[in-house]
Amino acid sequence: MISDLKSINKKRGHKKDHSWTRVEGPLFTLILETFLDPVKKKILDATSKKSLTIPQILDACKISHTGGYRKISSLIQDNLLVVDGNIIRNCKNIKKFKSRLEDVRINMDKNTTSVKVKFTKR
Repeated sequence: MISDLKSINKKRGHKKDHSWTRVEGPLFTLILETFLDPVKKKILDATSKKSLTIPQILDACKISHTGGYRKISSLIQDNLLVVDGNIIRNCKNIKKFKSRLEDVRINMDKNTTSVKVKFTKR
């Protein structure tokens, strides 16, 4: 699924509607599953406009550290949350993360579901 997201970033998706990209296949499933998880959704929402460190993400989303680290790790593995710079604090280099998804539209009609995504500019 990670390779699907990387390849979509290169060719900008299957069907394009201005800056919206319609996703299908494994990436469709990944995005649906991610947005059905309220904690992952909060994390992606918090990092869609601004890069944050992991402690900043946990504070902004008001989620537990143990569960939050697992969700963040999962989003990083799925390539939905990526490193977007770093800061130096107390002589330590701390990574900042940003969502790959600027906005997501999930449309459900009677018999079909579609997902359109605006990817963040990198």
